[in-house]
Amino acid sequence: MKLSSCIKAFVVLGVIVGQNSVGGFVQPLMNVTQTPTNISATNTTIATTLPPTNISATNSTIATNISATNLTIATTLLPTNTTSVPTTTTPLPTATVAIKTNSTTTAYSGPVENGTSVDPGISTTTDNSPKLNQSNNENDMIQNIQQFTSQNSSNQQIAVDALANLSASMTNVSVSTLETVLNITSNIISNIGNNFSVLRQPEQVAQIIQNFTFNLQLPPKATNVTITSSTTVIQVNEPKQQGDGGFKNVTYQPSNVTSAVPAVHVTIPGSSLDEALLVAKQPVRVSFLIFNTDVLFPSLERTNLVISAGIRNFNPAHLKQPITIQYSNESRKQGDVRLPSNRLKSNVTKTQCSVYTGRKWAPQQCQLVPSSVPPECRCYQLANFAMIVSTKILPSAFEMGIVTYVGCSLSIVTLIITIGIYVGIRELRNRQPTSFLIHICVTQLIIYVIFIFGMGNVTKRTDCYVTAAFLQYFLLANWSWMTANAYNMYKAFVKIIGGLSETLPNKCLLPCYGLPFILVMVHVGVAAIYMDGKNYRADDIFFESAYRSRHVCWLHLASLNFGFLLPTGILLTINIFLTSIVFAKVTCKRLKIQSSAHKQNTTKNFIIAVSLVINTGICWTTGYLTLVADNEVYLSVVSWIFTLLISTQGISLFVLHCVRQRDVRLLWLPRCVKPSRSESRPSTLLGSTTTKSTKV
Repeated sequence: MKLSSCIKAFVVLGVIVGQNSVGGFVQPLMNVTQTPTNISATNTTIATTLPPTNISATNSTIATNISATNLTIATTLLPTNTTSVPTTTTPLPTATVAIKTNSTTTAYSGPVENGTSVDPGISTTTDNSPKLNQSNNENDMIQNIQQFTSQNSSNQQIAVDALANLSASMTNVSVSTLETVLNITSNIISNIGNNFSVLRQPEQVAQIIQNFTFNLQLPPKATNVTITSSTTVIQVNEPKQQGDGGFKNVTYQPSNVTSAVPAVHVTIPGSSLDEALLVAKQPVRVSFLIFNTDVLFPSLERTNLVISAGIRNFNPAHLKQPITIQYSNESRKQGDVRLPSNRLKSNVTKTQCSVYTGRKWAPQQCQLVPSSVPPECRCYQLANFAMIVSTKILPSAFEMGIVTYVGCSLSIVTLIITIGIYVGIRELRNRQPTSFLIHICVTQLIIYVIFIFGMGNVTKRTDCYVTAAFLQYFLLANWSWMTANAYNMYKAFVKIIGGLSETLPNKCLLPCYGLPFILVMVHVGVAAIYMDGKNYRADDIFFESAYRSRHVCWLHLASLNFGFLLPTGILLTINIFLTSIVFAKVTCKRLKIQSSAHKQNTTKNFIIAVSLVINTGICWTTGYLTLVADNEVYLSVVSWIFTLLISTQGISLFVLHCVRQRDVRLLWLPRCVKPSRSESRPSTLLGSTTTKSTKV
């Protein structure tokens, strides 16, 4: 601007300042601050001395900073010709007034008289926080930001905002500038530490770096550039089209592995680059960012490696072919690994290929390749990736699996024997309680067979649905019959009037088989047929069934909660209630009859309790207990108890009903072994009719 314009402005300023009253000094000055005069000049320094008249102040100083290009204005008001000014002994308080606009910052410092008000729109507090020096030169501004982050560990959001503005405006980024940006972000990461609240959106830093890489000017004849800092590795690629016009796969692969350069391989398929060329209509630019810390990605799940992959001006919701990420740095074996020091426990390692979705990692369009060593993820979008690995010490699945299959196999054999004994021997078949026992044994037998031969058949989609539905149905039917058996014992031992009803088993057929059938059909119709039928696509590898688990032919999530846990929980509550009443009634009766034989009475009561628990399925309570805590010792104990009780329930039924009851044993044992002549047949323990002792 011309110098004459500046001089005119100062003339106006002199007229305003030269008011003719003592009280008129501060208020006109405040008016100036609220409506600053726009003065611009280039490389101009103006020093002006104005002799104002009638100003009641001594050594007053006004310092004005007006945004311009290298413009410095210093104005000193000399209090000459001051007349009729009374002498004051009390010093005037000082105030600092700052006005900030988008382009101008003006600050005034000087004495303020008592009673003088300051415009409420103006801050009168002193800001001692670190300031970031501004510059119109982009490279100088980057240097200022680097100096700011290296000298100040607080106010990192200021640096991030400044970097964001530069990343959006800079179109030609040199390699040295990108190196400086990387040093700045390393400083920011170091300054943040674990205090995630320092930045509004910490993950924004990764996007800022990527924006700079997309505008990087590669050296002549270079197709990629790799830059490394203490926290981040950047690789920028500009792939060339092949002879057929297409692109090859682009892979990030470290030349040498260090603590700052982890051993990870990332590949973007050439088909995605072909599509990016058609969409962006400019040379394809690929950026890989490798962070050896998750400071920029706050979440409850922690990881020590985050990978960001991007293509300039191309970010579809779903890629046609997946990005593959191979974690060569992951040495932990996935799945179940037994501890050398304790063969009954295992390190159970769970791996989840994840995408950062804002404050959490989620398996969104990412999948772990089964049995991949080292672990490999396939993701169908461009994003920030991580492999979340969690390890827990749990009861060994290997030993527990052996115990389960051995126990289930023996239970199948003993259940078949039990059914054969009670169906084949007429004296036992005609008893009323036999009907309940037969139905319990048959449903339990089918459950064991499905568990051994069907639950792992996940490769055949339809067969797996059928297996899960049958298992759900027979488990519910088994629980229904155990509840009916508990009610039958309640009528026999507590509700004496009416006693046992010979028609009760027939009356229980419809509710015990019909109600589970209705529940399963409704459940299958809503979850498996309607919801899965509507959402399933054969080419969707991320399809998650609403009915069954992906890894085993059994229910999961809401299906498990409402289709099994809720109804069995209701039946379990009823069983516990009825069994408690029966147990109290039986033990009180025995105490009255055999009060002198305390030791024998205690043993009998224990046997009665065990029999009631097994016959009514209360041992399944331990399965619910595994859902209420995550303590290692607790889970180990409860898991083993549950496994032993459930897998051997068939054996327990055989022992209680065929071995311990002497009258039953004397009916089937002679067919196998010649019995002792002294054995007699006492009454059965629970619900059997009394027979006379017989010599065999």
